[in-house]
Amino acid sequence: MFYKFYFWVSFVLILVNFLMGTDNTDKDVLRKSDLKLHTDYGTGNQYLTTWTGGITPRLDENGEIINIYRKE
Repeated sequence: MFYKFYFWVSFVLILVNFLMGTDNTDKDVLRKSDLKLHTDYGTGNQYLTTWTGGITPRLDENGEIINIYRKE
């Protein structure tokens, strides 16, 4: 009885995972980083967030926060 329940729950979770797609931070469809890129258009700064609520600024190779308005 329970094996049917676990099968369907696993099936639905895998299906949802495939439908959500991947990005270049993911290893593959089953191992996602779940990082999201956000831009604060008031300041131009970019941040990375996780599904658990973590947030960090996106940094360039020099350790400076990436800003879409900054002229390089």
